[in-house]
Amino acid sequence: MACSYCARPASSDLPYLFVWPGPGHVLGKLRQAISSGRLAADPLPGGRGLRLSRPAAGWTQVADRLQELLTPLELQETRVLTGERATPDADGHERVMQADRFCGEIRGHWLSELLDQERLTTWFQPIVDRDRLPFGHEALARGLSHDGGVIAPQAMLEAAATPQLLARFDRLARLTAAGAADRAGLPGHLFVNFVPSTIYDPEQCLRSTVAAMTRLDLDPEAVVFEVVESYRIDDMEHLKRIFDRYRAHGFGVALDDFGAGYATLEALVHLRPDFVKIDKEMARRCRDDGFCRRLVGEIVRLAHEEGIKVIAEGIEDRAGFDLLREVGADLFQGYLFGRPAPLPAARPACATAARARRAIAGDCLSAGSRGAALTPMSGA
Repeated sequence: MACSYCARPASSDLPYLFVWPGPGHVLGKLRQAISSGRLAADPLPGGRGLRLSRPAAGWTQVADRLQELLTPLELQETRVLTGERATPDADGHERVMQADRFCGEIRGHWLSELLDQERLTTWFQPIVDRDRLPFGHEALARGLSHDGGVIAPQAMLEAAATPQLLARFDRLARLTAAGAADRAGLPGHLFVNFVPSTIYDPEQCLRSTVAAMTRLDLDPEAVVFEVVESYRIDDMEHLKRIFDRYRAHGFGVALDDFGAGYATLEALVHLRPDFVKIDKEMARRCRDDGFCRRLVGEIVRLAHEEGIKVIAEGIEDRAGFDLLREVGADLFQGYLFGRPAPLPAARPACATAARARRAIAGDCLSAGSRGAALTPMSGA
């Protein structure tokens, strides 16, 4: 039986929504909104709940209104249920969810549909060594719109407004990356991004991911799992357990965006990754900032003492490459060596995807993010 984090999302086409507010004052707020015309709803028998009919514009309109009327805490304490009859189903308790989850899933319905239809693809950006020889590639998720347009990963991450939806996106992105790399027969190392908060139990949740990589005949020593750059490291011990689990199966681990955001010296000391990626903005500042250059040089020295390889990101010209190579970086990634791009498949995608899907289908994941609208992307 799947855990709640892997459960199917709220249906966006059922005709009724039943709402049971948490604290008493929340019901009062909703009744006031009904009397003022801001919300259309009828009381349920007993007076403790409300029934809303699906508007012509869809449930997104209701989700927007609920988020306007209630605070985040009030949304968490309010329960909702979608149904096809005018009274709640007797067995519908298994589908009851928090109102904030309902709002997030409805607002991210386009992403849920995209994941259902597996309209996710992988682009690859090369990583080279100090002699500009190929070392590997980073796998980068891209969505596909109905008309074939490309959807930026940030738009999908922002639309993954619930732990459940982010978990589904993260899982399918990893699956798609593995399948694409296998089809293309990429040489060298494969860097695969992951969101640590989607992995609530490393031993259980990574079991089928490892099985997928094994069944696709990908060499574990050539696969590196990389923390997504936007991830906030709130629980260092949890992330260390994830790293340890990956390493136990022979995979490498990498810390991205080092020197900016949430990737700090504390993370480097505590996690001891196999690779650390210097933040692209920090790499650029090395050109004109002597202190920054010395700081990066010290990071490189400390990393090398622990056997950690340093990757410099955002290298766009020869001068930047020469400077970071002089500072001591081992590997390099950036437009100078290649922009993210799709690769042609070496064999039919359906067979590889099906094998990987069977291997990874049991992942149990959870996560969190904020919602946003669909945004097409034409660039890298």
